Amino acid sequence: MLWQDMLLGRWVSKHDLVAALAAAFGLTPEQISVVDDLQKAPELIGPDTSLLVQRTRIAGDFPLYLSLYPRTAQLRRLQGDRVELGVIHRIAAALQTSILIGAGELGDEQWLLVEPDGTIASALLDQAALDEDRYVLRETHSPAALPLKLARGAG
Repeated sequence: MLWQDMLLGRWVSKHDLVAALAAAFGLTPEQISVVDDLQKAPELIGPDTSLLVQRTRIAGDFPLYLSLYPRTAQLRRLQGDRVELGVIHRIAAALQTSILIGAGELGDEQWLLVEPDGTIASALLDQAALDEDRYVLRETHSPAALPLKLARGAG
C-alpha cells in the first residue's frame, strides 16, 4: 500500500488541500508546495518545503489524483499500514471526502476506500473504465473482508 498516491472523491482548492495535509502530517502550510505541473515544481519549491504535492484532475468517481513526494527523512519514514491509514483518515476527515489508495498486494484492480468517518473498505475498480483512464468504483467490501494485516492497521 502506498500513501504517496491517492484519489479524492471531489476536487478541493489548494488552500483546503494544504490545510488538510499540514494537519495530517504535522507540518506548517509553508512546508507544503502544491503544483498542477511537475515541470513548474523547481520554481515553487522553497528551502523549507517538506512535502511536494502534484494534483491532477481526472475522470470518474474520484476527480482529484494526488501524488505526494516527501522531501524529508521524517516523512519518508511514514511507512507501515497503521501510520498510512491514520494519515489518510485524517486527510479524508479534514476534507470531508472519500479517499482511494492502492492496496498493493491486493491486486491492480483492488484498492482501499477510506471514508471521512474512519470506515475503511476494500474497493474494486471497474476495469473497462480504468482502460479509459477513469476511476470508477465497481464494488466495496466491509473491513472484515480485508486481510488481517490491513484491518489491524485501521485502528
